[in-house]
Order: sequence, then C-alpha cells, then structure tokens
Amino acid sequence: GIRCPLQRSVKRRGATKLRAAEGTRAGAGRKKSMAAAAARKSVCVTGAGGFVASWLVKLLLSKGHYTVRGTVRDPGNAKNAHLKALEGAGERLELLSADLLNYDSIASAVAGCEGVFHVASPVPSGRSTNPEEEVIAPAVTGTLNVLKACYEAKVKRVVMVSSIAAVFNNPNWPKGKVFDEDSWSDEDLCRKGEVSKPMPLHLLNLILPRRLFSSV
Repeated sequence: GIRCPLQRSVKRRGATKLRAAEGTRAGAGRKKSMAAAAARKSVCVTGAGGFVASWLVKLLLSKGHYTVRGTVRDPGNAKNAHLKALEGAGERLELLSADLLNYDSIASAVAGCEGVFHVASPVPSGRSTNPEEEVIAPAVTGTLNVLKACYEAKVKRVVMVSSIAAVFNNPNWPKGKVFDEDSWSDEDLCRKGEVSKPMPLHLLNLILPRRLFSSV
C-alpha cells in the first residue's frame, strides 16, 4: 500500500495536465464568447415601445447577432415591460431615454451603431387641431436630427419607417395604380388635417364588419 515517489510524481503530473486542459477549454470558451460578442453588430431602433418597433426589436434579437439599443421616452415605464421580457433582451437589449427633438439625446443613442431604424414619430392622442405644428414639424425636425446624428456617427445604414399617410392622400393619383415612391400625399390636405379624417374608418375596418359602421 506504500506508493513510491515515482507514482506520486506521475499522479501530480497527471493532475497538472488535467487542470491545464480544463483551463485551456475554459479559456477557449471565454475567447469564443468574447469573439461572438465582438462580432455582434450594434443597431438602434427609435420609438422601440411602439407596435411596429416592438416587433422589429423582437426580430433583431431573434437573429442572435445584433445588440439592440431601443429609444423610448421612459425606460422605467411599465408599458415597456414587454421589451424587457423578449428572449435575448437581458443580454442584448438596452433601453435609452431619448427625445427626437433633443439632438444630443439622439446622438448619444446612435453613437457606435452600425445601423439605425428610425421608427419613432409624433402621434397625437386625438385629432390634431394644428397638424402642421403638432405632427409635421416635429416629425421633420426629429428625422433631421436622426439623420444628422447618423451622419456624424458614421452609421453605415439608416432605415426610415414612414406612414401610409405620406403617400395615399393624393387626389390626382390614377385609380388602381399601385402606390410607390412617386406618390406623395397632397401637402394642402396634410396641412388642413384632411389626412386624419379617413383614419377612424380605416382602423375600425380592421376589426369590425363594415355594416356596423357604414355611417362613420
């Protein structure tokens, strides 16, 4: 039962090799994890709490190779809880407070990002009494702030999400022709607020039979 010095030496060398192998595997795992994190592209989604933007954030996270920054008015607001519950959000989603009309906050949000999805836009809770001032002007200013910030940050690609309201209120557009990049809503109609008139009918039509609101 007495072990000779040679046996003890062999055992020690074996244990040392085992620890070295485990350390090598652990180091390789850490390097692989760090490489994967470094390979991820940072992208920013403005207005991340909105319906379209929320689905976009979900899609980007599901790809696995994007780190997403989402701008919202208040990251701590309960209405943004659905974003934090998305798969991968704990590791790859950061919610930032940003205001489209505050250039510095937008510049901070897009800094270091390779791509930006500009989805945010001012939406009045009811019918606007002054669409030029309440909707159009802040939307234009906000978009210009995003584009300027992206230019300064050398963002590689910007995707701007607009509204059908930008194209479909054109009384001179040929009936039956598909709306494309050549169609723009009539500016006078937009300024008068005429664009918002068909919206209740359009929205209700998505969920209710036409016969229930034919007089709307």
